[in-house]
Amino acid sequence: MSILLLVRNFVPAHEMIERGEWNVSAIARNAFDVEGKVIGTIGAGRIGYRVLQRLVPFDPKELLYFDYAPLPSGEHFPVISAICFR
Repeated sequence: MSILLLVRNFVPAHEMIERGEWNVSAIARNAFDVEGKVIGTIGAGRIGYRVLQRLVPFDPKELLYFDYAPLPSGEHFPVISAICFR
């Protein structure tokens, strides 16, 4: 998932390794956690819903999505999120 690559500074860390360097503190200083953050998706169809599902274990403050239809309800759909209207 690209969001995790971005918040954990994967690309700069990878580039640093390719140069033969490894300064963990420099990479970690600019990294973020998903925990406690508000995360939004555009669309909650098959792919968007699965992205929301995969973000639940990271304990975000709130999961938001923009879609015309509400998420499926039921026990087998554990995502707790809010719909954003225009």
